[in-house]
Formats: sequence, structure tokens, C-alpha cells
Amino acid sequence: MKNKTEITNKKSAGFCKGAAKGLMSVAAAAIFCSTVFAGCGSYDNSSSKPTTPNHTLYFRTEMQADKVTANFFNTVNGDKEDVEMKNVGSSDGYVFSCMGDMTKYNKVTFTYDDSQTKDVAFNEFVNGWNNSSYGLVPFTEGEKLIDKAEFTTETLKYKGNDKEIYIWTPENYDAKSAEKYSTIYLYDGQWMLVRDFESGMGSGCWNVAENVTSMMKESNNKAIVVAISTTEVTRCDELIPDLGDLADPDNAVVSTNKEGKIFCNFVVNELVPFIQKKYNVYADAAHTSIAGSSLGGMAAFYAGMEHPDVFGTVGALSPAFAFFDESVWDKYLKDKDFEKSPCVYMYSGDVQDNKLSAEAMKSGLLDKGFPKDKLFYHYNPNGEHLVPYWRNIFSEYLVAMFDREALLVKV
Repeated sequence: MKNKTEITNKKSAGFCKGAAKGLMSVAAAAIFCSTVFAGCGSYDNSSSKPTTPNHTLYFRTEMQADKVTANFFNTVNGDKEDVEMKNVGSSDGYVFSCMGDMTKYNKVTFTYDDSQTKDVAFNEFVNGWNNSSYGLVPFTEGEKLIDKAEFTTETLKYKGNDKEIYIWTPENYDAKSAEKYSTIYLYDGQWMLVRDFESGMGSGCWNVAENVTSMMKESNNKAIVVAISTTEVTRCDELIPDLGDLADPDNAVVSTNKEGKIFCNFVVNELVPFIQKKYNVYADAAHTSIAGSSLGGMAAFYAGMEHPDVFGTVGALSPAFAFFDESVWDKYLKDKDFEKSPCVYMYSGDVQDNKLSAEAMKSGLLDKGFPKDKLFYHYNPNGEHLVPYWRNIFSEYLVAMFDREALLVKV
């Protein structure tokens, strides 16, 4: 079954009955001190390199503002620079612009009328940010605002039940072009494209369509998005692999059959071939990535470790690695060939957003000889375990996929 549609008024996948957040406590994360993880293949997937560090950034607001300042900063070394933006006018809202040095800064906030926005990503794939009623969302100057991303719904069978897959293609998608498209697979697909779901992880969505549209405006990279739905009933079963005992087996809010390997095999053996047959996409790992947040981040990492020949880049945002302790991960990863592993981009907020386990993963991985140029970690001290934070950093994950040498968050 397939039809061009928009997701509206459906019950979202919950948060595994609150399981992940409970396990992300300091105690659960601390047991993960020597954890090991992985990163990228030996390719440079960038279709275009910037010729200058100066990058034009736009800011749009529906309310009139007399003055807007872009507050650029570097999350690694703390460097900062405030740049007053110029009112460039627009028939649809108010648009301001300025130049920023993307080789020096990777985050920005906007100050206007004595107010300051939350921090968002700044990089070569960010065209602009729209100050919407539900926070900053990606914005591409000169393009029509994406109010609700249109996409195709494909329904595949998984264990005898319908599994909805949401496929977004760019407005100018060419099914017959000689140059094919990259594919970005995402777990928890109901949060990725539109904001009409009731969400179990905070309001809003990742606005992935807007992020990719901005990237395509700023580069020669082309991509489609394949968002894999989950439900409150099955999410923990599908996203948690059976690696061993859970770190907190007595946690009453956790209920899982640990069928992550079965679900991963469904994605690799059924969904990926389906997409590669039906859509004009590359079939190599260099042009194929998988990402998610929380349990989805752990599941994406697992998929990359199991199938590095399929996924060349992994996005593990606020990943729920602390579901398993150090010994379990050591046993799972001890025989992995890190040179063949995919590129791993990790992001976390503070302690309640999996900081301790994420940093332990990074350290443990490097201690085991994991190549530094294949691992990236972005720590946001103000980050929370909520969708808007993942939306605001998603473009940096795209840089990890298409031009990882440009990332400032090196380990």
C-alpha cells in the first residue's frame, strides 16, 4: 500500500514505557566506564567542498524585529563572536542575514528584542533558521516554507504485521537521473518528518525534510529519507538487541523481548533492498546511513556494527547504551574489525541525556584502538532528552555523513 500523504492525528510511539530515561541515571551510566564503540569507513563522501570559510546564515521571524544578532560559538574551545545581522527583507515574514566562519564555530544563538533563542547547529549545510511558534526549525532562504513535509507511506510486513515506512523525496526528485541519491534511514520514523504526532519524547519533530532541503541548497549532495515507524507496544522489542542481561533487570518499567537483531535483519534484508529497487538511490555503504535517538541511537549503532557493508555512517544521538553494562558490550565488540566499521557520530546532552555513557563509549573505543578519524562526539551541556535538541543538531550528523573532515567535534 502506498500513497502520498501526511501523518496526522496518530498516536506516536511512546518511550518504551519510560524505560530509557530511567536507565540513563548516573548510576546506570557509570557502570559503563570502559565501553567500546565504532566509527566510519575509509571514504570521503563529500560532493562539494566549501571554497571559503565564510558562510551566509539566515534568520527568519514572523514578528518584526528591529535588530538581530547572531551569537556564534565553538563548543570545543569556547571561542565566541557576535555578528549583527542585516535585514534583507522578505514578502513572507522578516529575514536577516550575516556571514559566519564555519571553520571556527559550530553553534549559534540569535538575540533579538532582548530575547535569545536556544542554540542550534551552524555548519556548511545550514542555510538558515526559522523562529517558528514551536522553536527554531531549519529554513532555506528563497525556498517555500515547508509547513508539512509530504512523503510516501509504504507498508511492509514484519512478523505478520504491517510496518509503516515513511519515505521523503526532495521536491525535484528525479527517478531517472544518472546521478543517484544517498539514503538516510531513521528509527522512530513518526518523529522525523511532521509535528502532528502526539509525541512521547517532547513536542515537535526532527524536521528532517527541512534539514536535508537546506543541505541540498548549500551543496551538490542529494538524499532521500526513509523513516521507520515504531509503536509504544513494540518499540522496546524492536530496538533492543539481545546482547545479554540488561544493566538493570529489575527495572519494572522495562519490558522487552530483545528482538533487536530480528528487526535489524528485517531492515537490512527486506527494507533496504525494497528501497534500492524502487528508488533512484546508491546501493553502497558510502551513500547509506542510519540514525536515531535514545533507543533508536543504540539500535542504529548496532545496525552499523552488524552490517558495515550496508551502512557507512551511524548517528547515535543521546544513545541508550547504558541498557547494557561494560562486560556485555566488551563481549559483543571484542571481535569487531574497527577498520571496517562505519563512521559513528554521537551526540548527548548532560547527565540525564546519557552524557556519562556516551563519554565512556568514546573513551573505551579510543582505548581499544578505534581510529580517531572515524568517531565524532558532540556534548551539549544544555541538552535535554527531547526532540527539539535532536532537530537542532541533525545537520551536523549530515556533515558527518557527507563531509566529516569539516566537523569541529573531533575526538
